[in-house]
Amino acid sequence: MNRKTGFTPTPICIVIGQVKTKDKQFCRQNSNSLAIRKLVRGFTLVELLVVISIIALLLSVMLPALRAAREKAKQTVCASQQKQIGTGFFMYAQSNNDKLPQSRFMSGQFTISNQPFWSYFAFEIDLDKKGDSTLKFPDYLKDWGQYGRSWGYGSLFYAGIIKEPKAFYCPSTRSNNYRFSSYAPPGHPWPWCNDDLADTQGEQKHTRVGYNYVPQAKLEKDTDGFPAIAKNLTKLDNTKIISTDALISLTNLAHQMGGRKGVNMLFGDGSVDFRNNSIAFEPGLWTPDSYPPINNYRLTFRSVIQALEGNESNARRILHLP
Repeated sequence: MNRKTGFTPTPICIVIGQVKTKDKQFCRQNSNSLAIRKLVRGFTLVELLVVISIIALLLSVMLPALRAAREKAKQTVCASQQKQIGTGFFMYAQSNNDKLPQSRFMSGQFTISNQPFWSYFAFEIDLDKKGDSTLKFPDYLKDWGQYGRSWGYGSLFYAGIIKEPKAFYCPSTRSNNYRFSSYAPPGHPWPWCNDDLADTQGEQKHTRVGYNYVPQAKLEKDTDGFPAIAKNLTKLDNTKIISTDALISLTNLAHQMGGRKGVNMLFGDGSVDFRNNSIAFEPGLWTPDSYPPINNYRLTFRSVIQALEGNESNARRILHLP
């Protein structure tokens, strides 16, 4: 008994995870008492709901930031790849008497290759040339067919300047038609073709990449009044693009986050810049009335490129803006 208070404490000692007492009879008699039960009481429903709500709130704040960080990292990888591609174009020209890799896209109203989708074709695949030993191509193709002509990015690979073809594909791409894996099927290395019928012309199919190749001349113009496709490095306009993330559709645009859209662009001077000019991504410019979609119509395709470069005049004319 405590002499000052006159209170005799219960002979029980509580430690974490267990109960110790010198009076075993007391413990048996009072095992269901409130004092003992408090030791094993769990969370109430209200407490659990509060914890769950806090976790959900934290996730709602963190996940968008994590997605943004992941997309920013992919955007940086994409820019680095285009920088590598730009160096490859210059190296190719130095080894080929100033000639740039040939562009499959030849802008102008009187050319048969004036559709924008030609600008991301890298190889022509000849399915009817299986086992043709007269062609100077790697042995691993002899049982599949042969890849025929190469253009743009494909020329960099065929020349051995860029040996890792994944560099031709943006890591943020949203369409399987522009992914590396679609053109490197099991048992066959890149380049090959996928099963998209849109890529087939007779016995020929094509290998797509994730970037548009549009080398623009400094002085020459095509029949539409746009810069002509440059064939030589010395004729290249350093202020205009050579390569850009594939301009296919707004839905399939590689870089978009929180409603904002943009593209990495490689310029003639070898620099890479991320552009997100708002007018360049107006839906009416990508699928305008009375015009085909951008992927199939050179005028809107070149107008979007001009807008991204800073010249919005043609884009405003198509959109009927002042």
